Amino acid sequence: MLTVSIVRPDRKPALVLWEIHSRGGGSQTAFEVGKPPPGFSTATALASPLPPRLHLVAIVHTTTFADVIAGFEVSRLREGLVYTGDEKYLSEESFDQRARERCR
Repeated sequence: MLTVSIVRPDRKPALVLWEIHSRGGGSQTAFEVGKPPPGFSTATALASPLPPRLHLVAIVHTTTFADVIAGFEVSRLREGLVYTGDEKYLSEESFDQRARERCR
């Protein structure tokens, strides 16, 4: 099982803005918020665009590996680049290569 969520952590409990599930897991390395990839179903639909300057959290939960949690602001994201935090960006190719090296 694979779950991908975008949440507002400033709410108690945290407010889920968008969430998708896949019973079969998946090999995706990127997700476009609001558009579930093939094999995923929407658990919580995106009701409105994500707020550009609010701190949000992306959570990827699997039943096989450790969860991945990443904070971000929409206004800091760049088309075609992966935001790695602290104002650092990688191309998708560089990000995939780094992931392969670190996740052996």
